[in-house]
Amino acid sequence: MNTIPTVPAPQYSGKTIQETYLNILAEIATKHLSPTSGKARVAASIVYKNNLVSCCMNEKKTHPFQAKYKSNDHSIWLHAETNAIKTALKVLTLDELSKSTLYITRIKYVDAKRTGLEFGNSKPCEGCFRCINTFQIRKVIYSIDSNDYGEL
Repeated sequence: MNTIPTVPAPQYSGKTIQETYLNILAEIATKHLSPTSGKARVAASIVYKNNLVSCCMNEKKTHPFQAKYKSNDHSIWLHAETNAIKTALKVLTLDELSKSTLYITRIKYVDAKRTGLEFGNSKPCEGCFRCINTFQIRKVIYSIDSNDYGEL
């Protein structure tokens, strides 16, 4: 039986709450990254009053929620951002969701040999922005390529 070598998730060096949540998502994305899952994985979470409400991955399955917020006719897969929002709607009111923070982390392989991992740009696509705006999510924190994060 062949085993897939595991590579530790990259870590943000700081200790801010934003970096803490992005590191948690990096661990989750790393555990779901494999040679068959592609070059990268995206994980997203909704945090309300410092409570992790939902934590979801991008998924290669179609879903009516994603169909509503797709950026083009080829974007039919469930994105991590819309998945996290959809899941959070099961436990939060619309008012609570609007006061929440959406965190997004992209983990990708450093090279073609898949010997290491690094953070990638996870700024939401146009369709995910529409979903974020529809539910009036107040803050979005996302990983970027330079081992830093952006904020909307």
